[in-house]
Amino acid sequence: MGKATGVKTWQLWRALRDPQLEHPMYQQFLHASQRNKALKFTDIIPIPKVFLNTSLWGFISGFALVIFMCAGGWILVLPALATIPFIPLTGTIYGLFTAIRIAGYMTRERQKNRYNLIAITPHGLAGVTWAVASAVFHRSKNVSQLRDMVMGLYIVLYMVFVLLLMVAIMNTIFLDRLPITPNDWLLTIERYEFMRNTLLLGIAISALFIDFVQSIITGVLIGMMLPTYTKNATNARAVTLGLYLMIQFGIYAFVALGAIFVLPELMPYVYWQNDVLLAVLQLLLLITTREALLFFLWHKLADRFITETNELNYVIAGK
Repeated sequence: MGKATGVKTWQLWRALRDPQLEHPMYQQFLHASQRNKALKFTDIIPIPKVFLNTSLWGFISGFALVIFMCAGGWILVLPALATIPFIPLTGTIYGLFTAIRIAGYMTRERQKNRYNLIAITPHGLAGVTWAVASAVFHRSKNVSQLRDMVMGLYIVLYMVFVLLLMVAIMNTIFLDRLPITPNDWLLTIERYEFMRNTLLLGIAISALFIDFVQSIITGVLIGMMLPTYTKNATNARAVTLGLYLMIQFGIYAFVALGAIFVLPELMPYVYWQNDVLLAVLQLLLLITTREALLFFLWHKLADRFITETNELNYVIAGK
């Protein structure tokens, strides 16, 4: 799922998921969270770590929900289904929280006159700020659980899509014949509604997942950049809030404009015309727009840290 989202997206997401655990600033966050952590049930009774993994619980809960609904339980959980439209906003919520936390912490360091001291450490300002970003990404317990639960839900959705796709392919083989050439596949998609709807479902899930990942990365980069502009923590949080939401909804408006009005008008000039191809182009528009934004923020971040983008790449790779 990662590589398909683009070079910069995959690079930054992989770096966030694999933090530099030995970095002093990351360790500072770790020790601080341990000092403030209350006694838990798991401190008294040891439970294998695999059962404490929130991604695992996200997968199990999502899978159980699918089974429960298929068994007729959907009537009982109908009120809970009202929350489904808010799932696409989880990336924005998490990205906003992360941006505010990173910007607030680094600005407080600046208020304490430790910002310039950080800049002359062996890790440099970029290295320390990235360590803080990684720590916020992993050590903010409640929001991290939200992120991992949503990731687990997307895994379930992809499993459902693969299952439906297998059924659609088998149905196509039994009713007709196995498509061989690209033209055969396009004709098959146009002829069989179940196959077409299944592919559209997969594209929709991919769009939501990619937006989830790229929204979080956008928040991280904005949170790293804002402290270079302001010295007041309160102002940093307020500016981060406004800037992040402006960028997010600006991206959504631009992609919606292109996907709803521009691309459908261009389809008559394409040799193969169908709903699936249009959906693929709309997905590519989302990916490339988001990717261009991340490249811009990455280069802007390098300028603010007075360094080169290659140096930033080394920093997040832990070199």
